[in-house]
Amino acid sequence: AENLDIAEIQSAAGCAVHPLVTTHPITGVKNLYANPSHTASVLGYEKEASEALLQQLFAHTAQEKYAFRHVYEDDDLILWDNRAVHHRATGCPNEFPRKLVRTTVSNDNAPFEGPLVGATLTDP
Repeated sequence: AENLDIAEIQSAAGCAVHPLVTTHPITGVKNLYANPSHTASVLGYEKEASEALLQQLFAHTAQEKYAFRHVYEDDDLILWDNRAVHHRATGCPNEFPRKLVRTTVSNDNAPFEGPLVGATLTDP
Protein backbone atom coordinates (compact mmCIF):
# COMPACT_ATOMS: atom_id res chain seq x y z
CA ALA A 1 0.00 0.00 0.00
CA GLU A 2 3.02 2.26 -0.06
CA ASN A 3 2.05 3.52 -3.54
CA LEU A 4 -1.18 5.13 -2.26
CA ASP A 5 -1.39 8.84 -1.57
CA ILE A 6 -3.57 10.40 1.12
CA ALA A 7 -6.16 11.71 -1.38
CA GLU A 8 -6.69 8.21 -2.79
CA ILE A 9 -7.11 6.73 0.68
CA GLN A 10 -9.60 9.47 1.60
CA SER A 11 -11.54 8.89 -1.63
CA ALA A 12 -12.00 5.28 -0.58
CA ALA A 13 -14.10 6.42 2.40
CA GLY A 14 -17.46 4.69 2.31
CA CYS A 15 -16.05 1.49 0.92
CA ALA A 16 -14.13 -1.40 2.37
CA VAL A 17 -10.45 -1.56 1.48
CA HIS A 18 -8.80 -4.96 1.59
CA PRO A 19 -6.05 -6.96 -0.10
CA LEU A 20 -6.56 -8.22 -3.65
CA VAL A 21 -4.55 -11.37 -2.90
CA THR A 22 -4.56 -13.18 0.43
CA THR A 23 -2.72 -16.27 1.58
CA HIS A 24 -4.90 -18.87 3.27
CA PRO A 25 -3.60 -19.14 6.86
CA ILE A 26 -3.87 -22.93 6.98
CA THR A 27 -3.16 -24.17 3.44
CA GLY A 28 -0.78 -21.40 2.36
CA VAL A 29 -2.61 -21.18 -0.99
CA LYS A 30 -2.94 -17.70 -2.50
CA ASN A 31 -6.51 -16.53 -3.15
CA LEU A 32 -8.07 -13.68 -5.10
CA TYR A 33 -10.20 -11.59 -2.77
CA ALA A 34 -12.32 -9.71 -5.32
CA ASN A 35 -15.60 -10.24 -7.12
CA PRO A 36 -17.60 -8.41 -9.80
CA SER A 37 -20.52 -7.69 -7.44
CA HIS A 38 -18.56 -5.73 -4.87
CA THR A 39 -15.07 -4.85 -6.09
CA ALA A 40 -14.90 -1.31 -7.42
CA SER A 41 -11.24 -0.70 -8.21
CA VAL A 42 -7.63 -1.57 -7.52
CA LEU A 43 -6.18 1.23 -5.44
CA GLY A 44 -2.98 2.73 -6.77
CA TYR A 45 -3.84 1.86 -10.39
CA GLU A 46 -5.10 4.23 -13.06
CA LYS A 47 -8.85 3.70 -13.69
CA GLU A 48 -8.36 1.98 -17.06
CA ALA A 49 -5.60 -0.31 -15.75
CA SER A 50 -7.69 -1.17 -12.69
CA GLU A 51 -10.74 -2.04 -14.79
CA ALA A 52 -8.67 -4.12 -17.23
CA LEU A 53 -6.98 -6.08 -14.43
CA LEU A 54 -10.27 -6.73 -12.62
CA GLN A 55 -12.03 -7.84 -15.80
CA GLN A 56 -9.19 -10.26 -16.53
CA LEU A 57 -9.33 -11.66 -12.99
CA PHE A 58 -13.14 -11.95 -13.01
CA ALA A 59 -13.06 -13.76 -16.37
CA HIS A 60 -10.47 -16.16 -14.99
CA THR A 61 -12.39 -16.98 -11.80
CA ALA A 62 -15.71 -17.36 -13.67
CA GLN A 63 -14.45 -20.29 -15.73
CA GLU A 64 -16.73 -23.31 -15.51
CA LYS A 65 -13.86 -25.50 -14.30
CA TYR A 66 -13.85 -23.52 -11.03
CA ALA A 67 -17.62 -23.59 -10.49
CA PHE A 68 -19.71 -25.74 -8.21
CA ARG A 69 -23.48 -25.46 -8.42
CA HIS A 70 -25.45 -27.24 -5.78
CA VAL A 71 -28.79 -28.83 -6.63
CA TYR A 72 -30.79 -28.24 -3.48
CA GLU A 73 -32.84 -30.93 -1.76
CA ASP A 74 -34.66 -31.00 1.57
CA ASP A 75 -32.41 -30.81 4.64
CA ASP A 76 -29.25 -29.90 2.72
CA LEU A 77 -26.39 -28.35 4.64
CA ILE A 78 -23.78 -26.39 2.69
CA LEU A 79 -20.46 -25.34 4.24
CA TRP A 80 -17.64 -23.35 2.68
CA ASP A 81 -14.51 -21.49 3.66
CA ASN A 82 -14.98 -17.78 2.91
CA ARG A 83 -11.21 -17.38 2.80
CA ALA A 84 -10.94 -19.60 -0.27
CA VAL A 85 -14.26 -19.67 -2.14
CA HIS A 86 -16.21 -17.16 -4.21
CA HIS A 87 -19.85 -17.84 -3.52
CA ARG A 88 -23.27 -16.53 -4.35
CA ALA A 89 -26.72 -17.60 -3.21
CA THR A 90 -28.46 -18.72 -6.39
CA GLY A 91 -30.50 -21.71 -7.33
CA CYS A 92 -32.35 -22.25 -4.07
CA PRO A 93 -36.00 -22.74 -5.09
CA ASN A 94 -38.39 -20.24 -3.53
CA GLU A 95 -40.52 -23.01 -2.05
CA PHE A 96 -37.60 -24.15 0.16
CA PRO A 97 -36.93 -22.19 3.31
CA ARG A 98 -33.37 -20.90 3.40
CA LYS A 99 -31.63 -20.34 6.72
CA LEU A 100 -28.14 -18.88 6.93
CA VAL A 101 -25.97 -19.29 10.00
CA ARG A 102 -22.59 -17.62 9.77
CA THR A 103 -19.59 -18.47 11.88
CA THR A 104 -16.48 -16.31 11.72
CA VAL A 105 -13.06 -17.36 12.94
CA SER A 106 -11.54 -14.67 15.15
CA ASN A 107 -7.84 -13.82 15.24
CA ASP A 108 -7.39 -15.34 11.81
CA ASN A 109 -4.62 -13.17 10.43
CA ALA A 110 -4.53 -13.62 6.66
CA PRO A 111 -1.24 -12.35 5.23
CA PHE A 112 -1.51 -10.57 1.91
CA GLU A 113 0.60 -9.38 -0.95
CA GLY A 114 0.19 -6.88 -3.74
CA PRO A 115 -2.35 -4.13 -4.30
CA LEU A 116 -5.44 -3.25 -2.31
CA VAL A 117 -8.94 -3.10 -3.74
CA GLY A 118 -11.90 -0.92 -2.87
CA ALA A 119 -15.13 -2.85 -2.54
CA THR A 120 -18.63 -1.41 -2.49
CA LEU A 121 -20.61 -2.04 0.66
CA THR A 122 -23.98 -2.67 -0.99
CA ASP A 123 -25.16 -4.63 -3.99
CA PRO A 124 -25.36 -2.59 -7.22
